[in-house]
Amino acid sequence: MGERIQGSIFSFLSSLFSKTGVRAVLAGGYAMNAYRLQRMTFDVDFVIKEEDLCKIEPEILDKGYTVFNKTAAFIQYKGVLQGLRDIDFIFVGEKTLNNLLSHGKTVHFAGTSLIVPSAVHLITMKLHAIRSNPQRRMKDVPDIVFLMNSGNIDPHEESVRLLFEKYGAEDLYHNIIEGKQ
Repeated sequence: MGERIQGSIFSFLSSLFSKTGVRAVLAGGYAMNAYRLQRMTFDVDFVIKEEDLCKIEPEILDKGYTVFNKTAAFIQYKGVLQGLRDIDFIFVGEKTLNNLLSHGKTVHFAGTSLIVPSAVHLITMKLHAIRSNPQRRMKDVPDIVFLMNSGNIDPHEESVRLLFEKYGAEDLYHNIIEGKQ
């Protein structure tokens, strides 16, 4: 195992992304924090292309991480040294990553600049998560309503209705329109 991470996990990963040419988008709880919704989170989530993982994984493992879980859609690293935040990478294709990057916003975390998804893209991620795991509904629905309000997203726009429809969440859409959420 190499040297311990100096500074924050955000500065370590930002530096690693820069050094390796990996483009990444900060997601999860920290992305929600960027929209002023305080979220208690113990892991750090990024969206990357799966083929870029090989560029960064050796150094992540060298800094005291181990693979905790891996699927075709994501990988989770667990810090085995005290004080390391767990790291999750969600895999997307080139087109999706380009879309997230071009519509995202730059935020500052722990002395480094990172891109977080737009409010619409975060809503999309949450709708996808609910469809994949219905138990997330109670956790993610308030976030969706918050993002719609903070992002000035008009729920009556056809594109918003179609987004909910795409993820099989028509009932959720109607509850939001009717003010039941």
